[in-house]
Amino acid sequence: EVPCDQEGSSFYITVNVKNTGKEVVEDITIQDTILPRRTVKSAIATTGNVSIEEKREITWKIGDLYPDEMVTLNIEGGLDFAMDAGEEKSIDEGIIINFKGIEKFLPKEERKLIAETPSCEYIKNINYPVNVTAGTTALIIWEVTANTTKTYVKYYPPDSRSEYTESQEGGPGIYWAAINLTKPGTWEFKIRYCNDSYCCYTPIYTINASAIFPSTNTTAFAHTKIPKLSLTAAQIAAARKAPIIDINKDPRDIVPIEEEESLKRAVSEYKIKPDYLIVVGGIRSVPFVDTGIVQDCPFTYDNYGMVEDYLPQSVVDAMKDPEIREKLAPSNITNNRTWSWSM
Repeated sequence: EVPCDQEGSSFYITVNVKNTGKEVVEDITIQDTILPRRTVKSAIATTGNVSIEEKREITWKIGDLYPDEMVTLNIEGGLDFAMDAGEEKSIDEGIIINFKGIEKFLPKEERKLIAETPSCEYIKNINYPVNVTAGTTALIIWEVTANTTKTYVKYYPPDSRSEYTESQEGGPGIYWAAINLTKPGTWEFKIRYCNDSYCCYTPIYTINASAIFPSTNTTAFAHTKIPKLSLTAAQIAAARKAPIIDINKDPRDIVPIEEEESLKRAVSEYKIKPDYLIVVGGIRSVPFVDTGIVQDCPFTYDNYGMVEDYLPQSVVDAMKDPEIREKLAPSNITNNRTWSWSM
């Protein structure tokens, strides 16, 4: 998880690879491509070699893994955009794993045959995979019915520029090309044919490459917003002639024992003896242990707006009822109502 409304938040991914079989798994390679607007800051493995290209493409060459052996890769990255509270976004395209003999563990490949190509009369019987596993090779086969000076496959990886297979020439017959599906997503391709006086392309066909492991997602959590909190805290403190001590930290970085000691030092320096401590923040934003002690204060509709952001949703909803507002008007209150703060 990352905090909401903050650009540059860091995310962490831990990849554990374990050999649960009874034989050595050889030549293991892990690949993970981070999506745009996300960058890799570091990738540290317990074994093997790790390389990072363009701060997005991670390749982890583990080598061999013995039965019950486990290795770990720790990835730290950053987001260059802010997320709303509760919003979920993908971090990567899905982890790709490859090793010697992986073919027998993969689902059966589904292939398609195109007998005729309307836009290129000299190419027929195109045979290609439709649904495959990312990290494998797609074999494309086609028939040429006349002499050719040039025939090849032009293909388009997901979110990338076009690439070409090696050009071939010769007489009528069967031709083929292999494409390494290095990332999940939809791959597109078309086949080129040329002779001495004529060239044509087939229509575009698609190959769907799926990762064995789905993409990694992150969710933004709500946390204390210091500017709004400070304004509310100032009003509460002023009403009680009390000092404000602003922790001013990301809630995830707060260690309660350390903050307690820091508060004690601050109180000692100010040479004051407070009767109680009010912790101001959203639910679970400041992780102090609740002692069960309750701070009483008058709760009227006049001062309700001051603490609206920090009340349970049920109370906020109730306050929208005109009858409840009337009952809480200062002129109608006979007994103090109370609201609680964790101590």
